[in-house]
Amino acid sequence: FKDSMAFLKDGDMSAMDNMAQNEEQRKAALREVLAQNLTPEQLAAYDTYEEELPRRMLEQSFDMQLSMMGGSMDEETRAIVRDTLVETLLPLQEDTTLKPSDSMAQTAEAMEQTLDRLEGLLPPDQYESAARFIQQQVGMMQGFEEMLPGASAAE
Repeated sequence: FKDSMAFLKDGDMSAMDNMAQNEEQRKAALREVLAQNLTPEQLAAYDTYEEELPRRMLEQSFDMQLSMMGGSMDEETRAIVRDTLVETLLPLQEDTTLKPSDSMAQTAEAMEQTLDRLEGLLPPDQYESAARFIQQQVGMMQGFEEMLPGASAAE
């Protein structure tokens, strides 16, 4: 908590590094306890769960956002948009070396590039709905980015 407050207050990137390191230590300690108490099969299931967690979280996040703000997209289009966004954004989520402002900028850029991939996959009316959704998401990210410590009005 102290590290997250330090980052939010003054943009202290070492606080973010501390949070990531603490999370890795917590995961390692948990896995050690699990290894002592689970069968090899159960531990393998846990490892698979942990490995797939970032993808599932991203999918659930986009499912929720698409259901609330997906406009006139049909279910098939929502699934295509979600899957395309997940494939595009998952590698960025796994890069823990980026500052949050850089990460958001790269995420916004990747979301815009997703539109290029979607253009050939969707009918024109569904593409327009997808484009509105993605542009809305990018706009929200840019707004949040402006609130981060160290953001200037010139950026």
